[in-house]
Amino acid sequence: MSAMISIVCVLLAVSTSCMPWLACAEEEHKPQWLSSPLGMRRPQGQSNEFTVASPKEWSESSDARKKECNHEAHLCVGPSHDHYPLGHEPGVLFTARFRVPPLPKSYNSQTMTYYDYFNIFWRQQPKGGFMNQFVPQLMLGNVLANSSNYPDYEPKWLVLDEWHIGAQYFFALPCNTTSEVAPSDQNASVKRKPCWKPKAATGKLIPVKPGELVETTFTLVQVTNVDDWEWHLQMGVVGAHPNRWSLVVSRVPFMGLVKNTKWQDDNYQNVTVGSCLENYNMYVANNYPSTWQISMDVIAPAGESRRVSWDDWRLAGDEHCSWQPKTTLASVDGSSWQRVIWNATLTRSDHAQQ
Repeated sequence: MSAMISIVCVLLAVSTSCMPWLACAEEEHKPQWLSSPLGMRRPQGQSNEFTVASPKEWSESSDARKKECNHEAHLCVGPSHDHYPLGHEPGVLFTARFRVPPLPKSYNSQTMTYYDYFNIFWRQQPKGGFMNQFVPQLMLGNVLANSSNYPDYEPKWLVLDEWHIGAQYFFALPCNTTSEVAPSDQNASVKRKPCWKPKAATGKLIPVKPGELVETTFTLVQVTNVDDWEWHLQMGVVGAHPNRWSLVVSRVPFMGLVKNTKWQDDNYQNVTVGSCLENYNMYVANNYPSTWQISMDVIAPAGESRRVSWDDWRLAGDEHCSWQPKTTLASVDGSSWQRVIWNATLTRSDHAQQ
């Protein structure tokens, strides 16, 4: 069977339209309070709790960010229709490989944050839970890299001067209080936004060197019978000893902190997939690694290929900074699988900046 190949080249200076990957305002089928998966793991001291913008507020803030370079310079790619209906199929495999890039020529590990990753997450949420993101990642700087794990899953920030990898399941629970926002109209009532407290389940934290080949995998495993599923999140150095692999196993959503929910629930059928350079406090080109290339695969279980309509992938994010990496996307798919390769590279002139 012949494969269909599509190549998409995107210059970051070109603005993109609203895409489902960013959960923009016009997508009425999604919960109104779920706007963007990014911005919730800022450097320590900036994200102990967070509120969530409404779709209208997110759209307005996105328009404002396009007018000036935003130093929370996130770049993301994902399918044009956001998700694939594979969350109820034991045996499904999401996997990616990348080589650890050189360290940025200029960075401050105390104030800058690097989360570079392939992830999956769920936009539909049960009452009392938020985010629900599987995000093993390459990390540098002031990062959420560890947690207390069972039973409270309290996140822990670390300052990393060298690249590290680690499996991570990031999610959030309601705060004890709500955030009050003063209305622009003095006669209007005070607005209240949902307030969320971050949580994380983390695997082993592993130092890595530039040039090492790293693999991420997400697999849905049927443990004993049709009613017993669990997700396995793994990240490690290809060909290395098992002690250089990091693992998180999730037997129930939110690691059991949200009650009465299981992976078989309808909320978890549609899986959002993508990759991000989620970096904070970037100011010049040399704050980025010079190169980033990641190869991502989605492989449907046997017998499920007829239900999957593979999408072209697109770029999203704060692409208006002229000094950010220039990117290309290439995809190829077959009847039961899709492969996407994303390159993000600094131009020679940008990389010459001091």
